[in-house]
Amino acid sequence: MARVSISITSEQAYAMRDALDLYSRLCIGQLEEIVRLVERGVIPAAQAAGHNRTNATAEQIAQAAEHLGRCKDALGYPRNGSNGIGHPHVDASAHRAYEIQKVLAQALANHSNPNPQFKGVDYDGLGPRYTLDPEPVATITP
Repeated sequence: MARVSISITSEQAYAMRDALDLYSRLCIGQLEEIVRLVERGVIPAAQAAGHNRTNATAEQIAQAAEHLGRCKDALGYPRNGSNGIGHPHVDASAHRAYEIQKVLAQALANHSNPNPQFKGVDYDGLGPRYTLDPEPVATITP
């Protein structure tokens, strides 16, 4: 099986980690993650070109949450529920994204703070495997 190496900056690696996390969460049915991105201002309110970027209002956020809640209803998910990452109906691409994200998150955490007072989940690395793929590897060089 071919292996792929990517050389990116730390900022790009954090963006990749976040993108992989979001993809795997959406694939297990956590559609409310979209609302969290709107709340944090990652997804802005739409504006015509040339206007300042603006965050969504509380009303827009509530409307988005209600629409996504209805999407979850339509798909049969409870409003505050989803499949787990290990659920057998989760697409293999989500399992791959999850495994890569866990390895990348661990490498970034160890690089940014190799001896933390408290080790959060990013330090856990890859736990249970959900694919038969070769284990992903992430290394950070100064």
